[in-house]
Amino acid sequence: MAYQLVLTQEQVERARQLHAEATVVNCLMIVKYGDDFFRLVDSGGISAVNHTVAHPDKGLDECLIEINRCRQWVEANSARAILAERVADIREAKSQRKVAVIMGLQNARAIEDSLGFLDILHDLGVRVMQLTYQRQNFVGSGCGERSDGGLTLFGLDVVKRMNEIGMVIDLSHCGIKTTADAIRASDDPVICSHSHPYALTQHIRNKSDDLIRAMADKGGVLGITIFSPISYLVPGERPSIVDLVTHIDYVANLVGIDHVGIGTDTDESVTREKWAASRDQYPEIFGHWSYDDRRAEGFSSDACFPEITKALVAQGYSDGDVAKVLGGNSMRVLEHVWDRM
Repeated sequence: MAYQLVLTQEQVERARQLHAEATVVNCLMIVKYGDDFFRLVDSGGISAVNHTVAHPDKGLDECLIEINRCRQWVEANSARAILAERVADIREAKSQRKVAVIMGLQNARAIEDSLGFLDILHDLGVRVMQLTYQRQNFVGSGCGERSDGGLTLFGLDVVKRMNEIGMVIDLSHCGIKTTADAIRASDDPVICSHSHPYALTQHIRNKSDDLIRAMADKGGVLGITIFSPISYLVPGERPSIVDLVTHIDYVANLVGIDHVGIGTDTDESVTREKWAASRDQYPEIFGHWSYDDRRAEGFSSDACFPEITKALVAQGYSDGDVAKVLGGNSMRVLEHVWDRM
């Protein structure tokens, strides 16, 4: 059945107004540099994106090259983009109808076993870092490992140092014990920028109720995605935007509306060939899902972000709660971590 969301004209207008007023934060996406990106975020009404600036498998040298490339691209497009290193940068982008680009990494592999490398990445503008990506590194275990030993001693030092310098800790691809250890060790709120409740979708990338509660107790946020392999409600059946709101409902009922956001987990640079290669490399993530079904029905690109707002309005969420989900909760975490430095 084709995706269809039925709203009254009054609800459509309310959703349009709410979306226009909100500071919309996409907790995780991969930008394809070029004019298409600006058309997408403009159509989607997106104020800020946490952009995975380098592939998770890359080491420090290649990450540095990609960070420099991103900085140069933002500078070359200063009329349309701002590099976000403080929350004020996001607010400025919103007021000027620009997009704030947050540089993030999906793996601590780049820092190897050196806190000094972590400091360098922060100095260059990286403001979010995921501790592990599927596999083991010097910090801890990914959710795709055969066993999860939790945070290493070095990993504990990394968490402490990220708290000290003001870098957001992301645990989306971490193993269960590594996630729990990091939440417990961090003095700051942590995020799972692109994950779902395991209770609804039994996928190794998703988080148990206990982990979601622990994250919320620290003030953190779980970012709901449009990525079919981890968001389906019926095994093998492509989810819809309405199904994504079911995930939002679940988190809100479990720990409160203050702890859920949106991280679409869209890679705008992906091709059929890249999808196939990634599925071969990480079969535990991608499973049987095809390139054509990789995104929830009704969300073909980040230009469709307003459809989420419509679905939230249709579900009966208040104006204030819609604003929290679209970006208010993420802004609260960013402000706590970044701006207290």
